[in-house]
Amino acid sequence: MPLQVLHDFGAGPVPAHQHPNGLGWVADTATVNATAYVGPNAVVYGNAWVSGDARVYGSARVYSNAQVYGSAEVCGNAQVCGSAVVYGIAQVYGNAQVYGSAEVYGGAWVCGDARVYGDAWVCGSAQVYGHARVRGNAWVSGHVEVYGNTWVPGDAPGETPKKTPKANPRSIRKIERQSAICTALSLPERP
Repeated sequence: MPLQVLHDFGAGPVPAHQHPNGLGWVADTATVNATAYVGPNAVVYGNAWVSGDARVYGSARVYSNAQVYGSAEVCGNAQVCGSAVVYGIAQVYGNAQVYGSAEVYGGAWVCGDARVYGDAWVCGSAQVYGHARVRGNAWVSGHVEVYGNTWVPGDAPGETPKKTPKANPRSIRKIERQSAICTALSLPERP
């Protein structure tokens, strides 16, 4: 009987192995193709799936039912989880989080302490950074930057946000002549 290797991803030890391309830990329940890279301090667990030339490194975590593929990169302390998908040449890094059923793709990037969640899409050359939040059914695409303490809500019809901060149009910057399909709300500054 072969020796079973266990690794603790935070909720107790589970059967796992080190990925041959990078030596990062991968739960036996997750799928990481041989062409993908998982760095020595990165982890992939749950039912997550990493394939193609995707790279997960630094202290990044990809877990639950998340998917990272193509030439996408998840690095730093970033997390991709839930049923989120990151693909193409998209990048998620810093302390950024992509979760729920959100998608980040194309050449888009999410970084800093930004969050993309719900059913939101960030695509094209869009950049989301700082403490920005893109949520719900929001769609941010093209050559757009969403930054600072900006919220881009995509509330469902009939949903009333609990708090409606004042709009700050300076927190969304148009690059070239394209803009996002979204509404921006600025969060109050942190104390």
